[in-house]
Amino acid sequence: MTYKLFFIFGLTFAVLFGIAAYQNDKREWKKYQTDYFKMELKKATTTEEKASIKFANEIKQIMVPDLKRVDRCTTCHMGVDNPKFGDENKIYKTHPNLDQHPFEKFGCTVCHKGQGRATTVKAAHGKAGFWEEPMWEKEYIQVSCGKCHSGQEVKGAPLLSFGRKLFAEKGCAGCHKIEGVSAGNIGPELTTVGSKYKHEFDYTRVKGEHTVANWIYEHFKDPQAVTPGTIMPNMNLTDEEAKALTIYMLSLTKEKIPYEYRAGKKG
Repeated sequence: MTYKLFFIFGLTFAVLFGIAAYQNDKREWKKYQTDYFKMELKKATTTEEKASIKFANEIKQIMVPDLKRVDRCTTCHMGVDNPKFGDENKIYKTHPNLDQHPFEKFGCTVCHKGQGRATTVKAAHGKAGFWEEPMWEKEYIQVSCGKCHSGQEVKGAPLLSFGRKLFAEKGCAGCHKIEGVSAGNIGPELTTVGSKYKHEFDYTRVKGEHTVANWIYEHFKDPQAVTPGTIMPNMNLTDEEAKALTIYMLSLTKEKIPYEYRAGKKG
């Protein structure tokens, strides 16, 4: 009887070990790395360049203690600091402005959001149900510029700049308080509105995607439609104006960025 139990236990362990090994070998980040190595080999023009390519699958990690972040995005996005990949698709494409935002200082998620420690596409992009900070898409990446750039005009972030300008021009400051910007006390304070979680919003009357960004956007377009009874007037904003103000609102967060990261700092 003892031998039979030992045999069953051993066989079960072997099967489980085999399944684990198979799953580990098939991890999606390994495929991205293998494809990158092949592309890198094709782009190599000298014998020395070809010899320097290391065909080794491994998790890559950027640690930024000052920002309390650990990012593994470059495990898949391996071409971000390789100038030869400027014309590749977004998975491998060289990241712009590397001199202004070096990875060793900024990492990835401080600007792009997402789940830095994850190693699957879905989880890393913040699409897992429990993760409250999915990656910014398209022009919404400008939201993160507001963390370090406090001036009204932000180079490379036209919608954020426009949103800040509209907040003053449309009279929003008269109703809403933003610490250091306005002192309105009629409507809700907006100092950290960008840090509100998805479950803090009522999506009953939201027509589009149920995200914080879309709630704010639709609310700007037609306040009464999203929040019946609100005293906020319909300002008849264009789509661009509503998006610009939404980006500005999302940039107002509780996140504290070290002084040395701030653009235009003195000393």
